[in-house]
Amino acid sequence: QSPQWLALQAGEQVTEHFTISTLDGSTRVVSIVLNGADDAAVITGTTQGAVTGTGATVISGQLAVNDPDHDQSSFQPQSLATDYGVWRVDAAGQWRFEVDAQAVKALAQGQQVQRTWTIRSLDGTSQAVSVVLTGVNDLPVI
Repeated sequence: QSPQWLALQAGEQVTEHFTISTLDGSTRVVSIVLNGADDAAVITGTTQGAVTGTGATVISGQLAVNDPDHDQSSFQPQSLATDYGVWRVDAAGQWRFEVDAQAVKALAQGQQVQRTWTIRSLDGTSQAVSVVLTGVNDLPVI
């Protein structure tokens, strides 16, 4: 399993030619066709984040992807507005959740809300990322 053969993507093809000699001195060319396959990517990094009350306005993390197939070690960028903030991930795997402070402030003391998104690498390998938001006892305004 040569690295250059593993780097072939699904649908790609390479033909290798070898000349072999027999005992009587005659030679033949043998051709071997190598077909690429979609090798699974491996995603690592920070997959969870949390905020309590309105302390932090951004929860973020970094993921990395290693895909043996050439030109596949990146992520599909996403951006999504949610009920508790805005979720984003870029092609380099930097994800961030921009917290809507007012929505989190409305949570009761100890109330938790979890939101989970699926991040996909360029070849479609998926990884779940979750954030947990926890409410605090906000002081009343008089």
